Amino acid sequence: MYPFLILGIKIRDGLWPFTIIIVAITVYANALWGVFQFDDYNVIIFNPRVHSLEAWWQDAGSGIRQLLKLTYTLNWLAGPNSFGFHVFNIVCHAVNSFLIYYLTKRLTYNAVIAFITALFFAAHSIQTESVTYISGRSSSLMAVFYLGSLLAYARVDRSSGWGGRWGLSSALLFLLAILTKEVSLTLPFALVLWELCVSERPIRFMDMLKRQAFQWLIFIASLSVFFLFTRYTGLIAYSVDIRPLKSNLLSQLNGITSTVSHYLLLNRLNIDPDLPVISRWSLTVGIEFLFLCVIVAAGIFSLVRLIRKKSETSEVSPQNQKVIPQPEIYPVIFSFSVFWFIIQLIPTSTLIPRIDIINERHFYLAGWGIFLVFSSCIVYVFAKIINNMKCMWVTVIVLAMLAGGFTIARNHIYRNEIALWEDTVKKSPNKARGYNNLGYAYFLAGRYDDAIRAYKKALEINPNHTLASNNLEMAYKASKGR
Repeated sequence: MYPFLILGIKIRDGLWPFTIIIVAITVYANALWGVFQFDDYNVIIFNPRVHSLEAWWQDAGSGIRQLLKLTYTLNWLAGPNSFGFHVFNIVCHAVNSFLIYYLTKRLTYNAVIAFITALFFAAHSIQTESVTYISGRSSSLMAVFYLGSLLAYARVDRSSGWGGRWGLSSALLFLLAILTKEVSLTLPFALVLWELCVSERPIRFMDMLKRQAFQWLIFIASLSVFFLFTRYTGLIAYSVDIRPLKSNLLSQLNGITSTVSHYLLLNRLNIDPDLPVISRWSLTVGIEFLFLCVIVAAGIFSLVRLIRKKSETSEVSPQNQKVIPQPEIYPVIFSFSVFWFIIQLIPTSTLIPRIDIINERHFYLAGWGIFLVFSSCIVYVFAKIINNMKCMWVTVIVLAMLAGGFTIARNHIYRNEIALWEDTVKKSPNKARGYNNLGYAYFLAGRYDDAIRAYKKALEINPNHTLASNNLEMAYKASKGR
């Protein structure tokens, strides 16, 4: 009987990550026939710097996100249509789902929680903006290197002084992540969080920093380059003038709360959300702030308690733990999830204002924390309270199918620009940009009367919308020419 049990474990351990990859590919298969959308035109279609290797190389010294642009260039050379771009994005998402499974397993020593976490990471429709939307590749491709760097670091031998070959691999992947998207600079902080949560013994900070030396050197060097690089400093100077600090923080707080609700309210997914700029405190913002403070305080308390416990008692060997986690693992999961979420949102949702307050693609990596808490709660309830694992698997399958169904439906909205922007103006009826983009989509389709109505609606919302005004004049001329 024992050999069959071992065989079953091996089959399961190989089957689960394979299942996750299949799910990720399946739910995004209908995205392959989507078209270029929104920022894709400025970033790819009308950007000659990604249309040849020569042009990319000439821009390499003065541009930003050069590795990301290189992937655009290679896709463009393989065929300037959206199909190949979508294939690349889906592969990135499948790889990330695979990495989430193994990282969660190393964090929790629990294959069940790891599988459920990665399953919902792969299937949930909030990921569509980072996968189906081609320009969302900046988030999903960066995540490949970011998570890969974290996994390589997780394999570092703690007795090795400088991290050995896995430490060097982690540093190299970190550098590739920076060349893809600047928000990956948060990785060294994520490594510290990983050590605090995963280490079985009390943390010796000097030894930890020694293992992370290459990552911190890359972090400092990259920050120095960014501050010396005129394009970055220009972007930061422009961003600072968008709105005051207080207004930005209050608006970001409201934006984070609104976007987190999309994990449950899947029908609210929106590529161009109409989030208000908030300049003063209100009851709603106060409640959101109080809720955030409670979550952060609970995370701090849980993490401090975890560190103290490690210093007082020795941990049980991971090999001796059961498949269903003991209660001690839940403080680890909660602490890690809370601070992982915060670390991932700090670059985009704190001090530096953005034209768009927040977008769903900013939650691509941050969502790991949410899915991790969700999956651990499911396992705890069904294993410890209900004591019915068959019922748990039925629930997980039903919820995963529901999430995957919404993802397939959301991909269908990306099939053309008219469908996407008609969906957007329904959800953001008071935002002029959505109507202007819808009008342009109608114009390209030869539906000039519909384009005129959309442009007029944009100008009704914002009379100073110069682009909509120019587009309206162009639509009138095209309509008369017809």
